[in-house]
Amino acid sequence: MILTRRNFLKTTATGIALSGVGSSVLGMNQARAADLSGYKALVCVFLFGGMDQWDTVYPFDSDTYDVLQQVRSPLLNLYNGARARDQLLPLTLGNQASFGTRQFALPPQMPGLRSLFNNGQAAIVGNVGPLIQPTTTEQFINGSVPLPPRLFSHNDQQSTWQSSAPEGAQFGWGGLFADSAIAANRIVPREFSTMTTGGNELFLTGQIATPFQISRGGGASFGILENAERRRGEPGGEEFYQAVLQHLRGTGLTETWRQLCAGPWTTTRPITPRVERPSVSRPPLMVSLGHR
Repeated sequence: MILTRRNFLKTTATGIALSGVGSSVLGMNQARAADLSGYKALVCVFLFGGMDQWDTVYPFDSDTYDVLQQVRSPLLNLYNGARARDQLLPLTLGNQASFGTRQFALPPQMPGLRSLFNNGQAAIVGNVGPLIQPTTTEQFINGSVPLPPRLFSHNDQQSTWQSSAPEGAQFGWGGLFADSAIAANRIVPREFSTMTTGGNELFLTGQIATPFQISRGGGASFGILENAERRRGEPGGEEFYQAVLQHLRGTGLTETWRQLCAGPWTTTRPITPRVERPSVSRPPLMVSLGHR
């Protein structure tokens, strides 16, 4: 199978980590066997400052580790032995045959991710980036291969990762993915197809989907309903509470708001979906945790 982002999303319902470890996917067999039923949300964390993949996923077989040790000795020396081969956390690959004698490991600071990976709950995608094809320094200088636009512009490359286009792009591939789900009637209401705590996100913006913004402190709520709920035990409080509910269910609200207000309300309902899953017909498709 050709590993495109579309194919990867179709076959992976697990945690995703990115690193330049090769052209295949570590742990893809476990990801393909994942249960795809029930509630699912794809949570994406975009590192605006980038990440050194060679200090995240390490070669663990002796031959390849020795090469890394020679090439990146200044980096390894900074750790005073903490990146020695016997200090790394080896990964158990379900698709080891795809890598021959190559082995991989994580730094000692990442036991949680290592446990997820070894339990088949995470996959690592390698050799990912904006380059159109493998490019040598000589080819770059001579301009003999196609290159992505504005390759050394930090802002443009951030945009390229999110939308496959430099700065100025309107739609991100996450938002376009949500558009397809909305068009197939897989998400109701569509206002919660993508959500973000990081502001206006290009990655989550589609032609239909618009990222719903929430604060990191939680979702917004009806202040008047909170006040009415606190007063339910007071004289006339229950009557006031029911009047507020009736007003919120009135025709002055949009269809989406009426859906959220439908049914019995025993406590303050958030406008934005939370972990406890409010009464909407489908779960949110994509959630962005903002800038990290």
